[in-house]
Amino acid sequence: MYTQEEKAIKFVIKAFEGQKRIKEDISLSAHSITVGFMLKNIGCDQITVTSGFLHDIIEDTNYDYTYIKENFGEEVANNVIQISEDMNIPNWKERKEKFILNLYKQNKNILLIELADKLHNLISDYDL
Repeated sequence: MYTQEEKAIKFVIKAFEGQKRIKEDISLSAHSITVGFMLKNIGCDQITVTSGFLHDIIEDTNYDYTYIKENFGEEVANNVIQISEDMNIPNWKERKEKFILNLYKQNKNILLIELADKLHNLISDYDL
């Protein structure tokens, strides 16, 4: 039997199969897995860590809130939706502005996921 975190890692690898990061020749799943482990390493709870592993699923795959809720629970699904941009907004600038304004309303765990995501982007994109 897998833990919820192990199940999330296996799912992320499957969900991102064939997708690569823009500036690196590695699977997109490596980014999501790194974000989850960053959260685990600073002592976040299982819900937050699992949400970190899954943070890009709604934005970058065909899996949706309902799938995450059914497979990882409502709390994880709610976290993932809170850190996902509204891809129904076609204008990039408007989508980013709405996302940033939404962050002001979030709890510390959502903010930690977002910070881990941005930190890993900086580290990997700029070879820090």
